[in-house]
Amino acid sequence: MRYSIWWDAVCTIGGVIAILWGLAAIARACAPNVSPAVFRVVRNVLLVSYIGCYVFSFLLSVGDKTGNGRCQDFWDAVVQTNVVPQSVSSPAQPAVFCSEAEYGILRSRYQLVWTYSVPRDQQQKVVAAVTARHRVNGAAVQVVFYDRENWQVQTAADDKTVIGGTRGPEKIQRVAVIR
Repeated sequence: MRYSIWWDAVCTIGGVIAILWGLAAIARACAPNVSPAVFRVVRNVLLVSYIGCYVFSFLLSVGDKTGNGRCQDFWDAVVQTNVVPQSVSSPAQPAVFCSEAEYGILRSRYQLVWTYSVPRDQQQKVVAAVTARHRVNGAAVQVVFYDRENWQVQTAADDKTVIGGTRGPEKIQRVAVIR
């Protein structure tokens, strides 16, 4: 499940504020003769510096779209292994999907590759090995193997026209993190 950037920012800044208040309490206990105004100034300078660094790293991650092109490389490589069946949700392509995610305070990026209906361990190892060979600059890649694609088709009232579909619950077989 991916949270929005705002939820990530609120949690991160809340954690930093809690840490700063805790450090201020420890500093007050160790140096009781120092004015509380000094602690407030130091705390606020640290907080503003952190927020500035966070915004800067966020803008860097938003502005850098080079990782999106890697998805096509991963997709092509996995498709060439011939172990992935056709997709139920997108019948014109194999059941391989790719995206990019971010984690951590500095918003480090990694690639996500989802594969469906690759049941055997040996086939999964082939897909993971091919994915590992196509990484760029040692960036992390997470390959998630699902038991099957649980696609539920939605039809119109006359039960003849397909108007879309949704994913139902899907069982994860294995998660491979390639670093």
